[in-house]
Amino acid sequence: MSWERVVEKFHWLGEPFADEALRGEIVTAVQHLDERPVAELTGLLAAVSPVSRRPRTRGRL
Repeated sequence: MSWERVVEKFHWLGEPFADEALRGEIVTAVQHLDERPVAELTGLLAAVSPVSRRPRTRGRL
């Protein structure tokens, strides 16, 4: 699976739990994981809601 497809799927699955800005920050942190502290990623993941905040705006992938 290409990186672009992984990112698309992550946004689709994560949409009910995190806003677009937070999802984008998580994608960037994962993409540069070898260059940044893991604490940056875990801090972002801590901001994700454990329950759905809203329904998905798009249908199935």
